[in-house]
Amino acid sequence: MRFLKKWESLTLLLLRCGLGLVFIYHGYPKLFGSTERIVESFQAIGLPAYFVYVAGVIECFGGLTIALGICTRVVGIILLLEMAVAMWKYNFNEGIYAVREYELPLILGLASLAVAATGPGIFSLSITSSSAGRRRACNSSTKMFGFSAGNIEASSHLGGGEFRGMAKVIQTRSYILVHHR
Repeated sequence: MRFLKKWESLTLLLLRCGLGLVFIYHGYPKLFGSTERIVESFQAIGLPAYFVYVAGVIECFGGLTIALGICTRVVGIILLLEMAVAMWKYNFNEGIYAVREYELPLILGLASLAVAATGPGIFSLSITSSSAGRRRACNSSTKMFGFSAGNIEASSHLGGGEFRGMAKVIQTRSYILVHHR
């Protein structure tokens, strides 16, 4: 469905903001709320008390950086790993078939993985989302694959292999591609 392609950047922004909001909502009380109760629940499942603060920092500041689009690939993997530990230590107590017990950390972890895999998109504070960063990334990757690139500007990242703009010319060693948009 081609019409959905033009909404890709906006949907990435909405996914990042929603994901960040949920992580901040769950991380903030671990840092600034009634931590005694949370420490007791962590100790009841065999985790040391300081893991409450570790989880709070990962969730609160990880959610903030995901929402802003800063270091999304690294932070997305860290949040995925934290949700995997949460499911393993806390939510799998009734077994793997009790999906109602681990549905939230599962979805949060998979959404974090999706953001890590796709990158922040063009609506982010990521260094590579600036036009100069896009050109640098584009030029270095085209040189790496043996392309001679002229008048190329990457849309948000090179993972999807998209190039946007008026007309682009990519000359490989054997042929020339002209892409009009």
